[in-house]
Amino acid sequence: MHKVLELKGHTKPLIKFVSFGDFLFSLAEEGEFIVFNRMKGTLVKKITFETNFDNFLHPTTYINKLLFSGGSEVQLWNIMTEEKLFTFQDTVSPIGNVTCMEQSPVVDIVALGFEDGTILLLNLLYNQVLLQFSQSADGGPIKRLSFSSDLSLGVSLLASVTQSREGG
Repeated sequence: MHKVLELKGHTKPLIKFVSFGDFLFSLAEEGEFIVFNRMKGTLVKKITFETNFDNFLHPTTYINKLLFSGGSEVQLWNIMTEEKLFTFQDTVSPIGNVTCMEQSPVVDIVALGFEDGTILLLNLLYNQVLLQFSQSADGGPIKRLSFSSDLSLGVSLLASVTQSREGG
């Protein structure tokens, strides 16, 4: 195995990165976010957010926009213009800390998992909660969410993984 490309720019430990088109989006601790052109190996943009985000996703069809979460904050940003477009404060903050996010097969709809075991289906376009329920009886955090891609049943299923408060 040999090195093909090395991307440099982060000064903090990396949390998550996502490749999309020609770009690699990478999030590090303390709100450090970098956009790389993965084809050219160049740094396109470096942003330091005031909020210490710990997760992000690229909503389907949202050009240049990413959804970030950290604690009880969920924000939609145009990362190329470095403009915060919307904060989902009234719908998300009262529930608590977001632990994971997943794009649904439906445009504008994302699933949010929370520390207390709550799961929300949120319409990003209208800032509207479509469904809210609690996954775990003991209130353990939602660790992962995933939608099925097999539509042979005629529906898409949502799966979640929790962690009990006892550590199991």
